[in-house]
Amino acid sequence: KIVRFYPIMFMDTKFCIDNIKLTPEQIFGKLKGKTEKVELFNNGLVVIASSEILDLDACNRYDSMIKSILLK
Repeated sequence: KIVRFYPIMFMDTKFCIDNIKLTPEQIFGKLKGKTEKVELFNNGLVVIASSEILDLDACNRYDSMIKSILLK
């Protein structure tokens, strides 16, 4: 079960399929343009919300936004 999406996160294919029920490619399609960077990488996916230091409120907003997109 996913408790939190972090501002910088790597998810391998097994994690994506087991926990989100989507492939890395499907997640890439849903997040492209909604985060600073999302890349298919090393049999998985790297998501970067921001390359700047984020405060807790910004991290919480990011977590909620990603959950609303991926965990419907």
